[in-house]
Parts: sequence; structure tokens; C-alpha cells
Amino acid sequence: MLGNLRFRYEKAPVTEAVIEFRFAQPLGDADPERIARRLEGKFPNKTSVLDVGVQVSPQGVGINQSQSGFRLTTKDELRIVIASKANVVSSVLAPYVGWDELRQQSEVVLGAVNAVVGRPRMSRVGVRYINRLDIPGTEIDMADWIRLSVSPPPELGQNLAEFAGRVVLPRLEGIVSALMFQSVPSPLIDHTSVLLDIDNFIDQEVPLSDEALWVRLEEIRIHKNNIFEFCITEKTRALFGMKVQI
Repeated sequence: MLGNLRFRYEKAPVTEAVIEFRFAQPLGDADPERIARRLEGKFPNKTSVLDVGVQVSPQGVGINQSQSGFRLTTKDELRIVIASKANVVSSVLAPYVGWDELRQQSEVVLGAVNAVVGRPRMSRVGVRYINRLDIPGTEIDMADWIRLSVSPPPELGQNLAEFAGRVVLPRLEGIVSALMFQSVPSPLIDHTSVLLDIDNFIDQEVPLSDEALWVRLEEIRIHKNNIFEFCITEKTRALFGMKVQI
């Protein structure tokens, strides 16, 4: 593990935080709906999730649609669950309150899965955080704010109208880390916004018990936090109201 860089922020830049449980074997056709029924008390808004396929033949192009699961949300649509035969996903949208809320929601979701199908074996579990960094100014030196970069050849100049990059880090203590960063339109006047998407997961030796699984997810969360801190500068931390946690 990289250690534990202990910071807290008054204004966390998280736009969405996600925990995914991916099953080693697909659930039965009726299981996603049974899981959704168990969650409807907390997530009353329900819509179908469709898989759309395109088939090309001499007779023309055909579009096939099939239901793959359900999307559930709270009344304010800030808390989301997706239940399918392949996985269940639990997410919270901004304003982000903290890890405890995401974990509690995900424990409820996993409990519904266990109640319907028993404790399924999992092929992958992960923690994904999507952050939007709103940086004041429209002509800025990105190196002042983030420690990730995309550089064109010097002959083309160093000013970028848009940029995007993806990095996958070597497996560390079984954890795979995929980072995506890109410029996005800023919702704030005279600001530059950068999306920093950090996806950490394990796909080997996934724990078989819920207790061990949550210990592992806590380790993944700490790993994610460290990567986020390594990707930004002190100047960026100041934007979020950084507090050092003892």
C-alpha cells in the first residue's frame, strides 16, 4: 500500500462515487427484479436498463433491445443502484457527504443480493471516484494544479484547447488503478474544469465473506485517496478547503 495520506476537504470535488460488485457467474433472469423489489423502499424510482444491439444482414440493419436490469434511485435522484445479471452498482452523486454514506448504501445493496441469491462469488469489486476540479482562470498552467499531463510536440506549441489522457498503473497489492483525466466544459464563469476519474479494483482473490470483502474495500478506498493526492498540487488542495487529518 502507498501509505495513508490523511486529508479532509470542506468542499470535496467528487461528482460521483461508486462501488461495484461484479459476479463470477451471471444471476438468473428473474434475480435483478427480485433484488430491485427488495430495494424499492429506499429507492422508489425504477426504470429498466436495456441492452441495444445492431445486427447487419442482407435484408438491412436491425436493432435488438433486451432488458438487462433495473436502475433505481431515491426520490431526489442523488442515490443510484443498478441491478443486473452481471453486477450491482451503488453510487452517490454530489454533494458528496463521505465514504460512510456510500458504504452504508452499498451494504444495503449487497444485503439485498445475498437475500435473493445467497452470497455469490465475485470476479471483481471496485471503488470509483469521479472528481471535477474547477480551477479559476481560463489561461492557466496546468502543471500548477495537476501532476498529470499530455504534451504535444514542441513545434505545435504548448497551449491546448482540449486534452484527455488515460493511465493504468501496475497492480499494487492486487489493486488495479485506472486513471482518466480530461478537460470538460466548466459550469463556472472564468474557470477551467478538469475531470479526474480514478477507478480502483481487484479482480483476483476476491474475498468470499462480506466481512473480509469490506476490509478489502477499505484498503481500496485508501489506495484511491492516495492516488488522488499524488495527482494534485497544494494549490489545488487549497481550492477544496484542505484540512490535515491527524
